[in-house]
Amino acid sequence: METATTSAAVRQSPGRRGKKTSVADLIIHAVLIVLTIATLLPFYNVVLMSFSNTVAVSKQLVYLVPTVFDLSAYSYILHEPRFFKALLVTLFVTGIGTAVNMLVTVTGAYVLSKSGFPGRKIVMSGIVFTMFFNGGLIPFYLTMKNFHLINNLLVMVLPVAVNTFYMIICIAFFRTLPAGLEESAKIDGANDLQVLYKIVVPISMHGSAG
Repeated sequence: METATTSAAVRQSPGRRGKKTSVADLIIHAVLIVLTIATLLPFYNVVLMSFSNTVAVSKQLVYLVPTVFDLSAYSYILHEPRFFKALLVTLFVTGIGTAVNMLVTVTGAYVLSKSGFPGRKIVMSGIVFTMFFNGGLIPFYLTMKNFHLINNLLVMVLPVAVNTFYMIICIAFFRTLPAGLEESAKIDGANDLQVLYKIVVPISMHGSAG
């Protein structure tokens, strides 16, 4: 009897009932759908025009499907040596730039997260200062020229090797980690770099990825 009563109470419990969709939910979903379409439509239009000929594109005859299916644009690109050179530059800057940025930013954040680091406040003040003020275009050019980085791919990597905003985020995250983790690793014979990249970084992956 008690079992039947309990089962009936569970079935009648409001928490078990299906949640009804409110008018606000419908409006939110409708707005999100419209925003999604508005965001994806330009990309779809670009892809669509790439499969159309120049006449249809210039006369704005391309809407939902290509009026004339044409691959001449892709043929031109694949036979253009500068395209592959530009692609390699993009891959280099993206790959090497991201790796250098993560390495320098995370390592610097780990060092500055330690309260005992000498001159920590001065360095942090300098980092925060660069977020609000910069030297300007001409001093930047002269600096790159003095370092012989003009017409060098590294000019797109080294000046942005440190992301101050993400460094501050990583510093705040590293300071929340329990000190016992690092102490245990050092007792087992790990040095500072091993502690950082084998313990701290794996634990902080979601913070670093952000």
